Amino acid sequence: MENQSAIDQTMPLRIMGYDGAAYRNQLPLKEGQNAYPVVTVVLYFGWEQHWKKPLRLKECFQIPKRLEPYVSDYQINVIEIAWLPDDVIAKFSNPFRMVAEYFSQMRKQQEYHPSEEYVRHAKEMLDLMALLTEDVRFKEAKDAIGEGASMTMRSILLDQIEARGEARGRAEGEARGRAEGEARGRAEGTIQTWAASARNIMKNMKLTAQQAVEAVSVPMELRAKVLEQL
Repeated sequence: MENQSAIDQTMPLRIMGYDGAAYRNQLPLKEGQNAYPVVTVVLYFGWEQHWKKPLRLKECFQIPKRLEPYVSDYQINVIEIAWLPDDVIAKFSNPFRMVAEYFSQMRKQQEYHPSEEYVRHAKEMLDLMALLTEDVRFKEAKDAIGEGASMTMRSILLDQIEARGEARGRAEGEARGRAEGEARGRAEGTIQTWAASARNIMKNMKLTAQQAVEAVSVPMELRAKVLEQL
């Protein structure tokens, strides 16, 4: 598997080199032993334009007509994630379906509307999304949630937007010299944020309040207040 966020016109040469090395590593073969076939798939995550560069080795060269019959060809397999039909994307398992949905939505409407689908291992999922999409929202959200947290992608990003709003409110409060009020508002906002995440998981997974605060990793010092909200 090769992941590409940008188009590479030398991809057939690269893939042929990778595949050739994999075949070379199988040698020498023992008597009666067969080599294994090698299949490389290129996952292209670009959404602004199709992969318009070579898909075959011969397309990489200007081959003199007299030599063309002697030049071996080599085809590569490129899957354009953002252009996959919706019914194909729907067949993917979570979490790759969420990845494909992101790029499909960005291609169609230049914005992302996260789903209400429950995400296990949210921190790891956000790490993957940040790496593939280069969308700063995922990195910021990853840094804001606890280890082992589980929630929906929609709640994750909405909570992050709320957190940024709280940060702006804190800055304005400092400018007006209302440090005490700011601290109280920040604590209340944090409790409300954790309560919203816990309430969401209670609904989706039919958990008790105690189970929900544990599932979303509410800090111990806030659990009593969050349970009050629930």
